[in-house]
Amino acid sequence: FGGIIGINAFYSRLTGRKVKKSLEKKWENGWYPGWASLGYLNVNIGTKDKPNRVIEIDPTLGPLVIRLFELYATGNYSLLVLAKKMHDMGLSARKGKPICDSTLQQILTNTFYYGWMKWNGMEKWGNHKPLITKELFDQCQYIAAQHRQFLIRVHKHSFLLRGFICCKTHNHRLTAEWHKHT
Repeated sequence: FGGIIGINAFYSRLTGRKVKKSLEKKWENGWYPGWASLGYLNVNIGTKDKPNRVIEIDPTLGPLVIRLFELYATGNYSLLVLAKKMHDMGLSARKGKPICDSTLQQILTNTFYYGWMKWNGMEKWGNHKPLITKELFDQCQYIAAQHRQFLIRVHKHSFLLRGFICCKTHNHRLTAEWHKHT
């Protein structure tokens, strides 16, 4: 009985190594070795005996993802408003619900959409067809930064140690303000 367990463990490790090697080979050949992002499909261009799965643009959802980037790049939409608008256009989450704003944020920051792949600590250009340009992606990052107020926030006064001093009792950051002497 103990020998069967050892054989099963050996085959499990062997299968894991084969899967890892095939994923690495796919990456080396310029294809993303995982599930396709929203707007893309995993497609088999090989045979049934020797599958070759690649990522291609989804003819239904791909144009909607492009539109998502275009609308966000205008700066006229928050993520919440954009989620509703995209839902009305047909871009939905599972069970037909609107995509949540955190998922929209993940989509809008995913470099895969302009062709740059990230996987397992590595980065490179992919063989898949990009949905958007790098310029459109960068415009969306700029708009996101404006919405976070990193680019447009200007401090009226510069206080030494701003944000570094905390209340020991309540663990809150202390702030400073100017007062006129009267």
